[in-house]
Amino acid sequence: MAVVKDHSTGKRKQLLSEFPRKFPNSIEVEEWLFEQGIYAKSRKCPAGIPMTKMLIKKKEDQKQLVWKCTHRPMATCRRAQKSIRDGSFFSGLKIGMHQVLGIIFLYLYKLEFQGIKELAGVSAPTIRSVIHLLYRLMNADIKEEDVSIGGIDKDGNRIIVEVDESKFGKRKNHKGHAVEGVWVVGGVEHTPERKIFVTTVEDRKKDTLHLILSNYIKEGSEIRTDCWKGYCGLSRIPGKRYRHRTVNHAKEFKTAAGVHTNTIEGTWNGIKSMIRARHRTAPTMKYRLAEFIFRRKHAGDLWAGIIKALKEVSFDKVTSSQCVEEEFIYTEVKRQRDDLDHDDSQFNNDTQWVTDTEDDDDQSGSYTTNSRRKRSRNQ
Repeated sequence: MAVVKDHSTGKRKQLLSEFPRKFPNSIEVEEWLFEQGIYAKSRKCPAGIPMTKMLIKKKEDQKQLVWKCTHRPMATCRRAQKSIRDGSFFSGLKIGMHQVLGIIFLYLYKLEFQGIKELAGVSAPTIRSVIHLLYRLMNADIKEEDVSIGGIDKDGNRIIVEVDESKFGKRKNHKGHAVEGVWVVGGVEHTPERKIFVTTVEDRKKDTLHLILSNYIKEGSEIRTDCWKGYCGLSRIPGKRYRHRTVNHAKEFKTAAGVHTNTIEGTWNGIKSMIRARHRTAPTMKYRLAEFIFRRKHAGDLWAGIIKALKEVSFDKVTSSQCVEEEFIYTEVKRQRDDLDHDDSQFNNDTQWVTDTEDDDDQSGSYTTNSRRKRSRNQ
């Protein structure tokens, strides 16, 4: 029997206790998926004739729902047959649908891997295959508007966006300084919705950060950052009309004017708590960031979010051994440095104090090239 750790909430325990009743057997789940509109409502055979949904015997003790052509004469399509799963998230999966949904359900509510294995009754590689597909589904559910933040509010005021970058590190040989890992840049709004974007980056150079922020932060936003030199010149990005305010962490964590980056820095703690150190690699981080955004987007009802995504997303057939690289809407931004063609000559790398202000009262920060930040980025 799978053990649920003591930190489980009452809601989570209730959901886990409902598992057997929710997913009794594969055929009932298949019918439920059909009724929900997750499977196609109709199919046509190669001859263009509507096919019939029927239950057939697959093996001596197994049955399967399929689309089958029952038209006669049948010379053209030879009684063509298609799996009811074709074109859905479940295409190519060989286990029962009750097991697939069970894995998704248990993973969503953060049951430990061994617990999923015991309750779902399938092998570890199969569970990993389903979870990999789940990451793809979560990513496909994220729309551009979900990660486009900031701008001007309904009262005509600039929306404040806190921006920061953090190293998601792996410790070499599980000890010492974090020397491996991935840099992630993110931003969060000062709005009730707390909309957010997070993205992996190759480096923290000025061109890289300016490109990322101009892609995800809307025109007219007020951007608040620390004094990392890569943020210098944000208010001069053509066409964006950003206001840029800074806080110097070598001196303080909040300015007299109330400028800080505490919200986004707190977000890093939340993300890092859900991603183990061994998963903090460039390929894996893309998937885990997709999961974080999905969970935040559907925090009110994760299961309803999954059902909605299953209805809307179409998948090609993927075998359990395939590792598919997706183009992530918020984690891959091609370098288009020509789009940020503003003059950098005014910024001297040897200069210790450079102001980047649009307003007279924004003198809270300093851009340095050789000073250490008070807070460690490599956590």
